[in-house]
Amino acid sequence: MIVIPTNSSGTIREYTETIGLEGRVYEFKFSWNTRTETWMLSIYARDGTAIIEGIAITCGVDLLRGSVVAGKPPGLLFAGPTDGSTVRPAIDGLGSRVQLYYRESFDV
Repeated sequence: MIVIPTNSSGTIREYTETIGLEGRVYEFKFSWNTRTETWMLSIYARDGTAIIEGIAITCGVDLLRGSVVAGKPPGLLFAGPTDGSTVRPAIDGLGSRVQLYYRESFDV
């Protein structure tokens, strides 16, 4: 299982991480939605092709489950609480109270 790096400072409301998963490179874009107080995630292939756009980071669900785009990461992507709660992470909770994990396809 891989922990996806995130920024839990609470001061950065939008940022991008380049992530290598199972031999492919992806751009993970994290953005804080102030209206819904929710972290949103968009994932792009290296060439900029959208794989997932604007999905709410919610604990306990496979965030890739609804995507049928060719080239999506083949494993599972999910948010897991470090404190046992099941709510969405607050602006300063992603990366501290809630971690983002990727489980490789061969481990599913």
